[in-house]
Amino acid sequence: MARVIPNEPAGSVTPAVARFFRLVRGLPDDFTAWFALAQAEQETRPHFFVVWQERYGFLMQVAETSQQLAETALQEDFLTMGDETLTAESLGRAESDVLETFAKRVQDTLGLAPGVRVPIRRFVVFPNVAQNTIDEIVLHRSEATQTTFLGCHQLGERAFTERLRQAAVDAMPELSLTVIRKHFAPETRLPRGFSPLAPPERNVEASLTECLIDYDQEAVAKADLNLSPEGEALLEDVKARLVTGVAGSGKSLILIIRALLMARLHAGARLLVLTHNRPLNGELRQRFRQLAGHWPSFEWMTYFQWVRHCLPDDQWPDRILSGRALEELIRRLHPRHPRLLVFNVPFLLDELTWIKDHRLHERRAYLESRRQGREVPLSGGQREAVWDLFREFQQALESEGATDWSGVAMRFWKQAIQGALPLPRYDGIFVDEAQFFAPAWFDCVKAALRPGGQLFLCADPTQGFLRRRQSWLASGIDVRGRSVKLGQSYRNSREILTFASAFYRRRLGNETQEEAVNLPSLDQIAEAPTVGQFPLVMRCGSPQDMETRLMNEIVELAGRGLRPGAILVLHRTFPALESIHDRLIKVLGEKASQKLQDCRRPDPDTLVGLTTLNAGTGLEAPIVFVLGIDDLFEKEGDPSLSEEERHGLVRDHTRQLYMAMTRAAQRLVLLCHRAATAEVLEPQKGEIENSQ
Repeated sequence: MARVIPNEPAGSVTPAVARFFRLVRGLPDDFTAWFALAQAEQETRPHFFVVWQERYGFLMQVAETSQQLAETALQEDFLTMGDETLTAESLGRAESDVLETFAKRVQDTLGLAPGVRVPIRRFVVFPNVAQNTIDEIVLHRSEATQTTFLGCHQLGERAFTERLRQAAVDAMPELSLTVIRKHFAPETRLPRGFSPLAPPERNVEASLTECLIDYDQEAVAKADLNLSPEGEALLEDVKARLVTGVAGSGKSLILIIRALLMARLHAGARLLVLTHNRPLNGELRQRFRQLAGHWPSFEWMTYFQWVRHCLPDDQWPDRILSGRALEELIRRLHPRHPRLLVFNVPFLLDELTWIKDHRLHERRAYLESRRQGREVPLSGGQREAVWDLFREFQQALESEGATDWSGVAMRFWKQAIQGALPLPRYDGIFVDEAQFFAPAWFDCVKAALRPGGQLFLCADPTQGFLRRRQSWLASGIDVRGRSVKLGQSYRNSREILTFASAFYRRRLGNETQEEAVNLPSLDQIAEAPTVGQFPLVMRCGSPQDMETRLMNEIVELAGRGLRPGAILVLHRTFPALESIHDRLIKVLGEKASQKLQDCRRPDPDTLVGLTTLNAGTGLEAPIVFVLGIDDLFEKEGDPSLSEEERHGLVRDHTRQLYMAMTRAAQRLVLLCHRAATAEVLEPQKGEIENSQ
């Protein structure tokens, strides 16, 4: 079966077009076909572009003519169609003009001399007319044409395939295929400099050419674009689609393009883009505007911004505790529960968060839960103790007039799912980095979809160091048969992919064999471009020296005239980022730096973006600096950790650092001050050669 992009006719199509679509889909698998989506302004495109063996091309325009109408024209019974009289001479003329206009546009782009034509065959197809009738009509036509008329009524897939193979005489040059696809599917084109692999200097950006997303990316972005009728949607669960893949494979880009296509195809549709953190949301919005400008039908929010938007003011808590404040509260309550003294505070806080995220609001529900994905086992007595701690923890928060973020999510869940809080209704919801969303969050997201609406998820479990180790089914989302895994990275250089993958495999070993983990293969790494700069591990004398070295590096880079957004700095802690930000502003001026977590709309003219490791997912830049790594590895050596806890921490930190490394496209610098940290980061002898 041929690969047809999109996989079904999208938008409003006639019965004749739908019928021919089925015929095209029945072609053998060495054919690839594109169906034109909603027409771009002032650009006419044929209905189909078909390619055989990546060498021979066919443009096809569907004619709505019926068998009766064709026979009438053949008999030269003058039949008026609007202002035009239908004859054998005029039949298919409008369709031929569409093909000729499009071919001329491609020819002009290629810069071909007059009289030199693009080697691509053109067909006007008549799904409702027999071929013998079409043959007679062609005999009655006096004008010569390079367009073939094809009657498809009762034409089988085998005969249709043979007709195309017979017409495949002249192969297209490779550039022709790219240019035709660019004109036929303009939504696949990316602006100049859109890729972080583009040179970061300002003076070379203008020389860059456009690039296109690949076939797999385009197919995912365009799959199942039609909204289901409400009656049909009530018969099935939420129509969800999942895109996963290696870092840099274009998942976020696919989400943006799909969201744009949904807006274009469904006028008036209400669409929501959700992320787990503010920097990623701002990045997505900025990229979207680069592609499409401003669209009022979109709402861009983090999950908790959306919760704040939906909850009445009197339901939003006055105090929300996080981080050390919560750990200190657990530390005060911990000694009251002797059975739990074998567990450290971070594990217990994570367990209490897990309870709320999985809407286990009653003792029995928690005691009987499978705790799927929780690596540290708990006995029945320990579970009882955890529940007692959970109740005390909640009461202590209430006594202080406070809650935590998982408590905010739990309050929203109760109002939206169990209570009477009316949610806004959306035709489409798009979630990026969905591996960080908890099951209770997804319950609310699904409840906000109108009947027939779509849920589109992008996720990478390799980076799942927050909401980790849970299946989509356990989260209440069935993506069986509607998920795609992308394998090729387009963000990172070969050197960075080699370094990051080797680090991941060295630390986690057999876990890389898990189906859910997305690491590039050796072949995929070999496909990445080489830039000649291998990642640098820069050991400094102290944390203060590390910050000074970072400043010196950035000041030196700024002197090269880098374009805005060329540098991204990731640090484990936000206070450290504030110090770096203040120093950059003092040395390089107001446009030097921005703290992405404070920006609802990032300034596109700023050179350096700053954010924490936890909020770095989905971001990218040509040059990336990573700091705060020593603290992560020091935590792994805590003697109070059990082996299960230590393994979980190593896994989470490895995934977090792999994520940080793969934010860089061309240059990666890892700064540390401990010799043990540098030893963990540096590749072992022969490791890089074996992975190349």
